[in-house]
Amino acid sequence: MPHVPTTRIKRHKAAIKRSDYSRPVKCLWRDRFITPDRTLFDYGCGHGDDLAGLREDGVDCEGFDPVFRLDVTPQQADIVNIGYVLNVIEDLDERRRTLSKAWSLTERVLCVAARVVSSWADQIKGVTKSKGSGLNSVRAGIC
Repeated sequence: MPHVPTTRIKRHKAAIKRSDYSRPVKCLWRDRFITPDRTLFDYGCGHGDDLAGLREDGVDCEGFDPVFRLDVTPQQADIVNIGYVLNVIEDLDERRRTLSKAWSLTERVLCVAARVVSSWADQIKGVTKSKGSGLNSVRAGIC
């Protein structure tokens, strides 16, 4: 059973299963930041689907997730990806600490992705709602 931190937002539900790379990893590939001779650390890797694909493609990578990969110690890497992590941290100080930790692990490139804009239509449909300094997704009972 995964460890689920006690927070108002059910962060573990934001970790979706993927059959393809996440958008941040696709962009890192496209722009040739990810190469087989560079290491990558995925800070907040969820289920680890990006990691599995990267390993198949010959990339030396590892990842940490506070629910699904708690046993992995965050480690330095050429590239650190912190994709769609900050937007599920409701506490501003924790968000700052998390970003600072990711930066401290980075040797060459830090990739940060977060959902920070909600369309009027999303709010009308109830897909997202404003909360504090960010947005909460209502998808799959995350909040």
